[in-house]
Amino acid sequence: PTFTGPVVPVQILQPNIDQYRKWDVTSVDQILSGFDDLLSAPSVNRAQLVVWPETSIPRWVPRGEAVPEAAKWAKKSAASHLVGIIARPEFESGPTNGVQLVGGSGEISGFYAKRQLVPFGEYVPLRSFVPRFVIDRWLGVLDQLGDMTPGPQAPELLTTAFGPTAVTICYEAM
Repeated sequence: PTFTGPVVPVQILQPNIDQYRKWDVTSVDQILSGFDDLLSAPSVNRAQLVVWPETSIPRWVPRGEAVPEAAKWAKKSAASHLVGIIARPEFESGPTNGVQLVGGSGEISGFYAKRQLVPFGEYVPLRSFVPRFVIDRWLGVLDQLGDMTPGPQAPELLTTAFGPTAVTICYEAM
């Protein structure tokens, strides 16, 4: 096929984070400094879009507030940053596995909430029938966070240097 779209340099961050330490409060500084190391490394092309991993920020992120670490790097690089977050629960909904688009000014310019949730990874199906010892032993982090709330089935597109862009998170790409 003939490519007719814009060519935009993209940087994809992939730190080496042990999933069992991801939500351990004693690992937060180490995880975030790993992103600083990746972002401060020299690169050949100046990226216009930086893609962080799913749930890359190891804490709650209030809805509508830019992740401070991403906002700092977005301003410094004058690039948009697509950051995987767990959005704090709101009045009518639980936590959301989502993506925040932080523009080069450090402000949020878009948000996407994952629509297709993973059973036993983002919610416990038939929770009232699952024995408590199973939840305590194998689903502890999910139990602490609470069942995730899916996003709208027809989300708005995010505006990036590529133009209007859709996002899929993990299982949704199946």
